[in-house]
Amino acid sequence: NEFDLIITDQKMPGISGHELSDYVRNRNKYNKNTPVIILTTEKISKEEARQSGGMAYFSKSDKQWLLSMVRIIL
Repeated sequence: NEFDLIITDQKMPGISGHELSDYVRNRNKYNKNTPVIILTTEKISKEEARQSGGMAYFSKSDKQWLLSMVRIIL
């Protein structure tokens, strides 16, 4: 399946948001260009965010920024 956008949590059972983003970018030919937004409660540096392949990181409490980003992407 092709997706327009993927929004995921950073910490999930079995796979992290970083691992999911890596999978989408490098191992899934249908969604390799799909934007991935990762939600987190942790402080993450810009360098960590870039390395993970996520398009953006948002705090779970920052719902207004998240909605704005979703509107821009879609």
